[in-house]
Amino acid sequence: MAALAALLLASGLRLGEALALTGADVDLPRGVLRVRATLGPDGQRQPPKTPSAVRTVPLAPLGREALTWLPRPLATERWWRWSPGAARQAVARLARRAGLAPVCPHVLRHTHASLALAGGAPLAEVSRVLGHASVAITAGTYAHSLGEPQRVAAALAAALGEAQ
Repeated sequence: MAALAALLLASGLRLGEALALTGADVDLPRGVLRVRATLGPDGQRQPPKTPSAVRTVPLAPLGREALTWLPRPLATERWWRWSPGAARQAVARLARRAGLAPVCPHVLRHTHASLALAGGAPLAEVSRVLGHASVAITAGTYAHSLGEPQRVAAALAAALGEAQ
């Protein structure tokens, strides 16, 4: 379960996208995942809801390492056999064992995006990696991570050649 939690944090995938991954979707040498499916309510792989959700996602080193913790399935098999409910419970247990409040897997996606934006990643790129239909969705959801309002005033002052 630690591998799944680390992958969710390192990639920003939705839980259904991570649970639908197969060996054919993972390119460890290049450090990318191809999101081509999600896990449907019936537990079967299905196409993502929107065209923007079909994407190639770069993996942070933590994500690459997490995938090496798993045995390699055949290219057509799913990497994980858990149901979404079982995965949510396992992530919550893992958080409790680490001394944290129980979290749901989607919190790891939000943490991924918030940390990327706070670290200076461009909004449009974070939006693309998350598979959002528009940058407006990303901006509305993660406005708190886009910087301090004082930086706007400072940037405008610098652009106008004013001292602050």
